[in-house]
Amino acid sequence: MKILRMRASFGKLQGELALQDGMNVLTLPNEEGKSTWTAFIIAMLYGIDTKERSSQANAGLPAKERYRPWSGKPMEGSMDLEWKGRRITIERKSTPKAPMSLFRAYDTESGRELGALSGENCGRTLCGVERSVFERTAFIRQLGMSVNADDALEKRLGALVSTGEERSKSAPQLEKELQGLRNRLSGRSGRIPKLQTELTEAEQLHTNLENLQKDIQTAEADKNAQEQEVQRLADLLQRIDNAKQAKGHAALEDLSQKLEEQELLCQKLEGMTKDLPSEAELHKLQKRLDQAVSSLETAKMEAAFAPAPTPRPQAPSYFSELTVEQAEAKIRKDMETYAQLKESKEPKKALPLILCLLLFLGAGALAVLTYLERLPFTFPLPIAVGIAASALTLLLILFVVYQRRTVKHVRSLLQAQQILQQYRAEDVSELPQLLDAYSNAQKNYDEQYSGEAEQSQELADQLKLAQLKVEELIDEVAAFTPDCKTLLQARQGLAEALEARSTLTTENRVLENQRSQHRSMKEIFGEGTRKFDFEAMNLDESKLRYEHRQAEQKLQTLCDRLAGLRGRMEAMGKPEAVETRKAELRQQLLADQQQLRSLDIALEALEAADNRLRSRFSPRITAEAGKILGQLTRGKYPAVQLSPEMQLSVRDGALQRPAAAMSCGTADQMYLALRLAMCRMLLPEDAPLILDDALVNFDDDRCDAAVEVLSEESKNRQVILFTCRTL
Repeated sequence: MKILRMRASFGKLQGELALQDGMNVLTLPNEEGKSTWTAFIIAMLYGIDTKERSSQANAGLPAKERYRPWSGKPMEGSMDLEWKGRRITIERKSTPKAPMSLFRAYDTESGRELGALSGENCGRTLCGVERSVFERTAFIRQLGMSVNADDALEKRLGALVSTGEERSKSAPQLEKELQGLRNRLSGRSGRIPKLQTELTEAEQLHTNLENLQKDIQTAEADKNAQEQEVQRLADLLQRIDNAKQAKGHAALEDLSQKLEEQELLCQKLEGMTKDLPSEAELHKLQKRLDQAVSSLETAKMEAAFAPAPTPRPQAPSYFSELTVEQAEAKIRKDMETYAQLKESKEPKKALPLILCLLLFLGAGALAVLTYLERLPFTFPLPIAVGIAASALTLLLILFVVYQRRTVKHVRSLLQAQQILQQYRAEDVSELPQLLDAYSNAQKNYDEQYSGEAEQSQELADQLKLAQLKVEELIDEVAAFTPDCKTLLQARQGLAEALEARSTLTTENRVLENQRSQHRSMKEIFGEGTRKFDFEAMNLDESKLRYEHRQAEQKLQTLCDRLAGLRGRMEAMGKPEAVETRKAELRQQLLADQQQLRSLDIALEALEAADNRLRSRFSPRITAEAGKILGQLTRGKYPAVQLSPEMQLSVRDGALQRPAAAMSCGTADQMYLALRLAMCRMLLPEDAPLILDDALVNFDDDRCDAAVEVLSEESKNRQVILFTCRTL
């Protein structure tokens, strides 16, 4: 089994940790969660003991309290594992009463549930051992390097030198069972003391039978005398009841008059409240109004304290008030315009102008020479002048056209440059980048802050809905309180209506009580009148009733005592039956004493067998541990000895020194060697090895040696070393 990734909401942890096959060295400073990660691994594999209570061992803080998430979130986590050549995921979540109690295991890729794993057997199935064995072998902490005894661990050690099976019981378990049988026989509440007590009681039973008969006769005499006293007191109380009966007739007449007055009052109140809803409906309406007002106030507070929507990022001036689509269309259009402007060609050189100028000059010279008659031939002057004029006109036309084309070309270049200047760009190829930057900015804003506008609108809708609800309820109150227009008036109207209904209910209840009292008194006292017994009325009724109760209790006590005596008499039976019972008790006592001697012999044999078994597995463990300790100490201590109580010692010259007499670093190295040896012999090869600052007391040389040993161990199993040192 290999741990690939862990996700935790556990103590101060709120995140995930990735691991790899082989050696994992996680260097973290103090208070960064090293011990919490190791505790999380144990909790994910074996769960959290919800029955753990505060004790000195846990510093008064059980694990369910110690690792309660600091973030306030529920305690939960998951682990991605590689197990039997497949990727699986295990998850643990919490219930309000049981942290990390909800377990789920499934195939990481397909999500198919793994029925073979459960919250109870997860660690035992994946790591191959029980929690107690894993914590005493492969889970190594700075303050928990030593190894103490454990039933499951001894069971595993015993399997090394016996059949190899772990289903058989360990010596402590067998000793516990035998001791339990012995306690059931001879313990304080065992069968042997009980039989001895019963035998003593049976021997005294015959004597008690004779004494019991005398007690019964005395109890019967006392009972008869007490019955006469109870009857005397009962007669006096009856006379008092008869006198009270006569007095009750007068009270009945007075109550009849009050009943008539109460009926008139109730009729008057019913007339005043006939148009009002029932009291229950008024209470519901008042509750609905209070809830609506509370919702309205809450909506107002939420609307008032809601954060202002985040402003949209400032768009560049060239994209001002444009959407991304509009900006894209603008860029496309400007790029097309730029391309068209750049395609504008510069006018060709002024060769036609020069030719026209030469023609004009030639025609002009010809006209002048003709006019001066200096040509060797005769040329008509009008034709020369016409040619010169035509050449001049053509020259002017070509010059104007050339100038216009030149201006147009320059203007196109200026417009193209203005397009680039508008975007503050050096080249047109930068425009798509500007569009992408603007588009990404708007997209990021929409993704991050689009919900703010919806939230603001939702708050406004809630406020409006709450206001409408309050107005509807005010209208309901106005149905029976016409002057109700405002919330204050509605509350006052509801209070007055409830008071009227409550008054009617109270008076009706008084009326029903009076009617019930009238019926009861009428049933008690009946019709007619009776004569007063003045002597009975002067008697102290409370004293007589107290004396009567005391007399009855005393009589009941005497009856109970007499019944108990008679019951004991019947239960004791005849003397012959008592003798038979005594013989049976002696026989049972003898058999149990023989069984007790057999158990004592079995306990002695078990202790001898356990000592022999320890002497067999101890050399195998110590041999492997000595080999590892030699590597850790660079050959200084090549061998260790392991006592039956799991205590280590090494030989220093001619002396045998226990781990407690060595330095903290050397003692940690001794127990690290023992734990690694036990891992190799007791755990499956793929069970991970977890160390929490276990090398903190090592010097640099032995720390390097320990890293070498752990690196060699990581070839067979995953090693996870949390440390605050740089290795």
